[in-house]
Amino acid sequence: MIGNKRVILRFSRYRNALTRFKALGFVKIFSEYLADSVGVTSAQVRKDFSLFGISGNKRGGYQIDALIGKLNEILGKNEIQKVVLVGAGHLGSALLKYRTFEQEGIKIIAAFDIDPAKQLQKNSIPVLPV
Repeated sequence: MIGNKRVILRFSRYRNALTRFKALGFVKIFSEYLADSVGVTSAQVRKDFSLFGISGNKRGGYQIDALIGKLNEILGKNEIQKVVLVGAGHLGSALLKYRTFEQEGIKIIAAFDIDPAKQLQKNSIPVLPV
């Protein structure tokens, strides 16, 4: 899909910025404002978007909802990505309890740990032996 890691990272930053603008009540955005919020030039924003046929309007900018939808599609956010977690210690346990992952399209389906005590804990997500 997207070959360049930097483009992927920029698309993710664009999406996060657009989500913040939407939460503030914005409906449309110009490439200049989006560029300022993620630290790139407006020309870079337009170039990145043109890779996927995303075009704005000089006078109206981009529709935020449509743009978020397209970026979600490009980044695979419309599909739930199932992952496993290796290590259920302090950090791993915190990650198992973190519910925002599902809003971002990530679902932890299992965890693995060498500690038998961690494997016995009752979680909605199973902790299995390594």
